[in-house]
Amino acid sequence: EARLSIVQTFSLKHPKMLIDSRTSMASRVWRILEGTCDLVFLGTLAAVGGIINHMRGEDGGMLSGTAFSSNCNTCFGYWVDHFYDRAVMALPTGALVSFLTKRTLMSMTNSLIMFVSIFIGWGCYMGMGWSPNTESRSGAFDWVLGRELSGWDFCRRWVRNCGGMGLRGLVWTVPAGYHLYRHGYGWEFLVCGSLMPLVYTLGFRPHVPWHASDFVLQPGQDWAFMPSTPMSEFVWGTVLWLVLISAIAARPHARPPVHVELWVEILVAAHTVVFLVSTAYYSTVSQHDFWNYLQTLWGMALSTLALLVMQFQSVFAFARRNRLSLFGASDADDVNENDDSVLLRVDRPLRGYGKGSDQARSGDERQHERQREKEEERENEDDELIGSSTSSAAWVLWARRARMFARAVWVPRLHQPYAAVVNVAGVVGLLGLAVVWILCFVALVWNWDSPRYCNWQTSPGCMSKA
Repeated sequence: EARLSIVQTFSLKHPKMLIDSRTSMASRVWRILEGTCDLVFLGTLAAVGGIINHMRGEDGGMLSGTAFSSNCNTCFGYWVDHFYDRAVMALPTGALVSFLTKRTLMSMTNSLIMFVSIFIGWGCYMGMGWSPNTESRSGAFDWVLGRELSGWDFCRRWVRNCGGMGLRGLVWTVPAGYHLYRHGYGWEFLVCGSLMPLVYTLGFRPHVPWHASDFVLQPGQDWAFMPSTPMSEFVWGTVLWLVLISAIAARPHARPPVHVELWVEILVAAHTVVFLVSTAYYSTVSQHDFWNYLQTLWGMALSTLALLVMQFQSVFAFARRNRLSLFGASDADDVNENDDSVLLRVDRPLRGYGKGSDQARSGDERQHERQREKEEERENEDDELIGSSTSSAAWVLWARRARMFARAVWVPRLHQPYAAVVNVAGVVGLLGLAVVWILCFVALVWNWDSPRYCNWQTSPGCMSKA
């Protein structure tokens, strides 16, 4: 009786802790099991992206574009091959985004942006130091990296090629990633292009092919784990889809961001300037492979144009939001509900449900709404701390952000696999971005005297058709 009275007393003081321990443990184990299965499925689906990208860049796929290719650079089959190779990666990626987000127009736009960004050639940087290439075509970023010359050691070639591959990967992901960011799917995919040098370094590093000793390659077949290009293309496609799926799945009810993330806008603006200068530089290049030159210039120009258009839309939306904030709430409510612009959130129903239909909203959506309200409350508190003149308030703000960042990244949460993967991918992508720009600066200083254009003295193979 005394023990029962103690339990009753405890239950009155702590009603939330009256949970069956066995049920709680079973629920925790079940969530971890579900998270583990999600990780397995995530890796499997990401590997499909690797297979598709390997099929795009190599000859081993069952739908390889080499069936349409031809040695004649002026014939129709040459361009069918090159368009097909880009579409075979861009269209499945767009289909994946559409399936995950249920936003068809946004997904098609993202697919088109990725389609044009894949046209930029990167063969002149692909050797990663192990394959000297002084007779290659001009690269879009030779204006900052310089051309490779005979007599360079491995380290110098590796620094230049890593800088070029890093910028090439960012051209692939910054336009498409910024488009996803403007629709509320985070910035992680935007920076993951900086991992391209790491992937190709591991792929081109000399190693024994990973297959059985009695395995015989068939004519025209490229095993995905052979050294050099086959392994690099497969792993790169896997990384792209891994980050893309995680970024979208971690935000099932994404909406355009309300507040400006200034560092993201500055980052995108800086890369836009670099891409714009690269486009202007490459338009002055002269080389014998005119069709490769044309498709690289076309890809750089359209990718940069897409970034410029999206940034102008962001600036316009920001100015419009500031103008509406000067009026009352009734005026702000008259905003067109079809506006998906960044920084201007419009509360709209999910597809298939009427406006204001509370019965159609699931428990996950209500939980998401409550979490969003809590995040807005935290942002308001942070704004108050920022506006405070005391230094202690700033320290409190930074300590809070550091604690939230550490919990989001380093605490293993198997029951939230997509959030964990995308947080780690974001940190690694930012570190890779810093490394890429450091290597570009080192290459700029190291190769200051190297030519920026191919010429008859240093690279006659680039100028002649021989």
